Amino acid sequence: MAFWFPLVVIIFALAICKFLLMLIPPNVPSIDVDASDVLDDGSQTKEDSYIYIPRRGKAVQLDRVQCYEPATMKYLGFFPALTSEEVKEHVAQARKAQQLWAKSSFKQRRQFLRILLKYIIDNQELICDPKTESQLEGKEQIIHERAVSEGWLNPWIGADSTAYSSCFWLLGDPLGAKEQMMPVDKAQNKRAGGLGTLLWFLLIGSSKFMKAIIDGESLQKLSSRDTGKTMVDASLGEIMTTCEKLTWLLAEGERWLKPEYRFLLEKQVKERVKRARNLSSGGLSRRSSGRSMLHKKSRVEFHPLGVIGAIVSWNYPFHNIFNPMLAAVFSGNGIVIKVSEHASWSGCFYFRIIQAALAAVGAPDNLVHVITGFAETGEALVSSVDKIIFVGSPGVGKMIMRSASETLIPVTLELGGKDAFIVCEDVDVPHVAQIAVRAALQSSGQNCAGAERFYVHRDVYSSFVAQVVKIVKSVSAGPPLSGKYDMGAICMQGHAERLQSLVNDALDKGAEIVGRGSFGNLGEDAVDQFFPPTVLVNVDHTMKLMQEETFGPIIPIMKFSSDEEAIMLANDSNFGLGCAVFSGNQHRAKEMASQIHCGVAAINDFASNYMCQSLPFGGVKHSGFGRFAGIEGLRACCLVKSVVEDRWWPYIKTKIPKPLQYPVAENCFEFQESLVEALYGLNIWDRLRALVNVLKIVTDHNTPASGVRRNQ
Repeated sequence: MAFWFPLVVIIFALAICKFLLMLIPPNVPSIDVDASDVLDDGSQTKEDSYIYIPRRGKAVQLDRVQCYEPATMKYLGFFPALTSEEVKEHVAQARKAQQLWAKSSFKQRRQFLRILLKYIIDNQELICDPKTESQLEGKEQIIHERAVSEGWLNPWIGADSTAYSSCFWLLGDPLGAKEQMMPVDKAQNKRAGGLGTLLWFLLIGSSKFMKAIIDGESLQKLSSRDTGKTMVDASLGEIMTTCEKLTWLLAEGERWLKPEYRFLLEKQVKERVKRARNLSSGGLSRRSSGRSMLHKKSRVEFHPLGVIGAIVSWNYPFHNIFNPMLAAVFSGNGIVIKVSEHASWSGCFYFRIIQAALAAVGAPDNLVHVITGFAETGEALVSSVDKIIFVGSPGVGKMIMRSASETLIPVTLELGGKDAFIVCEDVDVPHVAQIAVRAALQSSGQNCAGAERFYVHRDVYSSFVAQVVKIVKSVSAGPPLSGKYDMGAICMQGHAERLQSLVNDALDKGAEIVGRGSFGNLGEDAVDQFFPPTVLVNVDHTMKLMQEETFGPIIPIMKFSSDEEAIMLANDSNFGLGCAVFSGNQHRAKEMASQIHCGVAAINDFASNYMCQSLPFGGVKHSGFGRFAGIEGLRACCLVKSVVEDRWWPYIKTKIPKPLQYPVAENCFEFQESLVEALYGLNIWDRLRALVNVLKIVTDHNTPASGVRRNQ
């Protein structure tokens, strides 16, 4: 007791000191970001707003990405569609910056995070503070003349700086436009690396970051305006997932990127694995160097690949930027991210905030880029980088694979899914029905991991359908920022028409609509951007609705009679991203999930896998391949290098055994044959006899030094 008591006191005192140090706020310098052109609150109407430009009757201009607010069809501005040459210039800049950043320490990256975090916390209201009418006074005539003369509200045409500033003051240019987005402009390029800042800054202070963005509304609001989703959907799908990833990287990221040593003896392996299992999250895998390498020390090193290219989808603009960026930059890479042409506005705004923090710490310029454009821009990016991460459709994913094969770069594809939601007869039906509706209607169903096929046991089929219909009929869709509606808009123009065609195909083949949600007060020009949540029964696999990715708020429910039938139905799909199995018997649910061919499975829950950021995320079949989350996703951004060196250098050096030295000795094959059996034989006595023979051959002084070739 006399020995242990002082030790316990010392440990307790150290813990108290560590806790008190955590209470001391870090000394973090402030940064200043010009927010004078932050977008208004969207309260303007069609009649009194010059920025309202309906899409109808307007031809697509291929040199620019036009941005609209899906829920109201208000015009948000535009961004340049970069050419191949401009994309390659961005990649070249990122590559130059990455060579410097690869030498940085994790300590430097964390300081970077602190600076950005401070800005986000201190400027939440400023980021989304709406414009007042008085700020717009006197600028209407300039804007109106430009819009009339050009047919578009084009803030980059002409050299009139007054017209330029006024247009983007009203339009709310999220990047400060001309200065920061024109790729040839030197002033812009100087601050082009901004997204990288967010990684290191957020990792250190992830708890403060989470508090800031959960308490505030700026990030959710931007995502809501750009994609049409509700603030709740933005918080669930964008903010929480990003915070979880940051938290995991803060706790585990550095550890998984350090060299991993492979130990020689099985006893050492078992001890290391046992210790690893006691660690909080994951554990360093320890494997033997092998019997033949008794005298060697081996390890795996994780080096940056160079410049990562990411082409991301529009459904989660905030998280889809941060997800690849966090892994790429934390592992020492540069990254160029092409945001979707359907959600460029908010993505570029997130980038602008981070640019200022990057410049403040003197990090390498141009480490991270966010670019805008169409297919040509994406194609140029694939041909220029060292790895490509793509989130999108299977059709485009195949095109990217073909393009990547020209340069043989690694590819990670996340191509959506057609996830099965299986409900057994021994569940709490009202409880599971609530989960099912959230799984189907999250972000208006525009969720790659959303549930799109519902298989319910015939014994609870009727009660489950009744519960789902009851919930869905209470759901209303409308403009998300009003705060009055449960569901927002459909982001992509024309997608609501596709959803209706899928429903019509099902109805023609015998399906029946048993419940629908309602619409709120929709604007005349935005009515086509909404689709009511819809429940269908009597569906089968001959219908397109059960085979094609829906990406909308549709709930088709099909009954099954046995576990085998449910598994067969779940596997009858070209997609294989995820599944969810609900049963009162945990073992039964696990057995069913293990037989479903997919990359992600949840037992008595839905999509919870993605909130466990130590887990890899990705699918099989037409859902793609590769993983971009967890340990596997982090290391996928690295050059994995195997290193072997002498364990006891300089005392024991590698030497070629005499029988194998050129020219080989007559007994060389006998030596090699005995060596193989001595190392890998299954019988201990045979191994010992072989070892004796090996030693005999090696010590045989009659073996000619010059070697004698064996006769035929």
